Amino acid sequence: MTTTAVAGGFRICQAFLGAKIHDAKDPAADLSAMLHQVVGSVFDLMDEYAGAWRTRRGSEPVATFGFAYSVGLEPIRVNLEKMIENFQRGVKELAPFYRTFLPEDVLSLLQDAAGRSDRGDVAYPDAAWVTTIFHFALACHRKLASREHILKSLTPLYLGKVASFVIETWDATAEEVEGRLERLCLAFERKKTT
Repeated sequence: MTTTAVAGGFRICQAFLGAKIHDAKDPAADLSAMLHQVVGSVFDLMDEYAGAWRTRRGSEPVATFGFAYSVGLEPIRVNLEKMIENFQRGVKELAPFYRTFLPEDVLSLLQDAAGRSDRGDVAYPDAAWVTTIFHFALACHRKLASREHILKSLTPLYLGKVASFVIETWDATAEEVEGRLERLCLAFERKKTT
C-alpha cells in the first residue's frame, strides 16, 4: 500500500501507534517462502511503478504524528553457525547460476566470504549487497530463468548478509543498529542514481 500511495503521488505521513511486537524468529529458520513472497512483491512493484522511481533522487522525511518513544525489545536468539553454513553451501552450489547474472566482482567477493574458515570473518559489504539485489531484480525483469528459481536462490545470500550484519552489530546499541540500517538504505539510494 505504501508503494502504491507514493507512486500515486499521495501525501504520506508517519504515525506512532505503539510497538508492533512480532514473534521472534531466527533468521536461520526456514524463511525461503516468506523471503520469496516479500522480495517477489517488491520486484513486481519495481516493474509496475518503474516510471515513478527511476527518475526519483534522494529521500525526504515525512510528517510525523504522535509521540515517538523507544520500546524495549527482547533479544532474538540467532543460530549464526547455521546461517553461515547455509550461505557457504548456497554460494558453492549456486555459483554457476549466480554467474549468469551477478557481476564477477560480487561473485568473487561471495566466494571469498563463503570460503572463510573463521566464521567471524564473514562479511557482505553494503555495496555488494545492493548490487546483488539490483542484479536479482534485473534477472527477474529480464526473465533470465524461472522467477521462482531466481527468488529462491536469493535465500542463502540473504542469510549471508544477515550473518554479516549480526557479526558487525553484535555489541551495538539499538540506536547504533538503527544508524547502521540507515547507512544501508543510503547505499541503496546512492546505487540507484548510478
